[in-house]
Amino acid sequence: MLRKLRIASAMLVFGSLTLFFLGAIDSLGILVQIQFIPSLLAANMLSILFLSILTLLIGRIYCSVLCPLGIMQDIIIWFARKKSKDKKRFTYSLAWTKLRYAILAIMALSFVTGFVLLLAIFDPYSIYGRSVTHLLSPLWMSVNNLLARVSDKYEWYFITKQTIYLQSIEALLLSMLSLFVIGFIALKYGRLYCNTICPVGTMLGMLSRFSLCKITVDTNKCNHCSRCAAKCKSSCIDSKTQEIDYSRCINCFDCIGICQQKALSFTIPSLRKQGEKNTEVSIGAVSRRRFLTTSALAMAGAVIATASPSTESVDVDEHLSVLPPGSKSHTHLSTHCTSCHLCVSKCPNQVLKPMSLEYGIATVMQPAMDFKKGYCDYGCNLCGIVCPNHAIKQLSLEQKQNIKIGYAIFDQSRCVVKTDDVNCGNCAIHCPTMAITMVDYKDKKIPSIDLSRCIGCGSCEYHCPACPGAIRVVGFAEHK
Repeated sequence: MLRKLRIASAMLVFGSLTLFFLGAIDSLGILVQIQFIPSLLAANMLSILFLSILTLLIGRIYCSVLCPLGIMQDIIIWFARKKSKDKKRFTYSLAWTKLRYAILAIMALSFVTGFVLLLAIFDPYSIYGRSVTHLLSPLWMSVNNLLARVSDKYEWYFITKQTIYLQSIEALLLSMLSLFVIGFIALKYGRLYCNTICPVGTMLGMLSRFSLCKITVDTNKCNHCSRCAAKCKSSCIDSKTQEIDYSRCINCFDCIGICQQKALSFTIPSLRKQGEKNTEVSIGAVSRRRFLTTSALAMAGAVIATASPSTESVDVDEHLSVLPPGSKSHTHLSTHCTSCHLCVSKCPNQVLKPMSLEYGIATVMQPAMDFKKGYCDYGCNLCGIVCPNHAIKQLSLEQKQNIKIGYAIFDQSRCVVKTDDVNCGNCAIHCPTMAITMVDYKDKKIPSIDLSRCIGCGSCEYHCPACPGAIRVVGFAEHK
């Protein structure tokens, strides 16, 4: 019963998150807000407290029910078992303790230094988000466009065609590599990634040792058949010694259903006399837990510190990318964004795209405006609403409309009014703040920009018919 409930809950979460990233569902942001690493970066204490209490009560259920990458691995393992003739079997193995702690220490260092690219590479939620955005979304849009073509043929016109284009070669390659590596590990070794590489798994594993409810072994009923160990994708059940490594157990409950002796149950260990053996903890384990506790507290403090308002100077650089309203500054975005690309996938105008290496290694894959593909809609503040990291702060429409994210530069020599001797005014027509007005130029009108009114939305650059464009928008180092 527990296993069926876990599977049903996991599939509901997995399907909802996937559809949310694809844009088919718009009201399930709560599942994004309770992801562990985004909650840390956003200093979302309510979410962190909820996940910590949940883990202390029933163990690492987060990894098997709430983490989309973890659920994806379970799906891969399930398919592998269905296709395999010998029905994929696992065996107990010792934890790679030194590697787990080393990776966690590196993640802590990335928090302290503000170099979150390393965290973005290992964060399970961000890995899954990029995979959906850059690998699954194009397939989803292809199906949509096929259905749109069919509906247009019958003059129904209720499905809108969508433009499919490569947003970032770096993000695409990293998504493909991550999916291949994690998929291969899941096929061969089960949940090894979650219990060795993933920093979330290591941190929750520290707490799950103290969880109130655990899978316990009745030593009187257990006959050391090893069926539970063969089924355990976390490789954490030692059937010879009848012990379970609770730091790696993700409470999938597969072992309980497979045990023919009914020796396994999910309960409070102290309520079972034979379960007392599983609650013993070595002195070395206590020392490691103290080390991890100190590291986790240091990481949380670093997150809160980096969440404070930026005090950097306002530099004007004509090569700066334009960042979405609410991201505050290049420093704030680069120290909070893990490149999950939810904002990229949800942007209705498709103006956001992952940055390339041209802006530096620290900001690669983080979102910026690409006015060749669209512009920042004056009446939209969706990116700040969906961002779980608070890398893009949630703003009201009034706040968003009064923030300057960049400024427009006009090159008269490229304007079609001068080069082609025609009337245009396209930029002025589409400017939402009326920062562009048309002034006399010979017997025609030519644009003039009032920078005090310009907010850098990019509508002028997007709608400019000149090639190359006569107007381009560049970003501020810190938003005004």
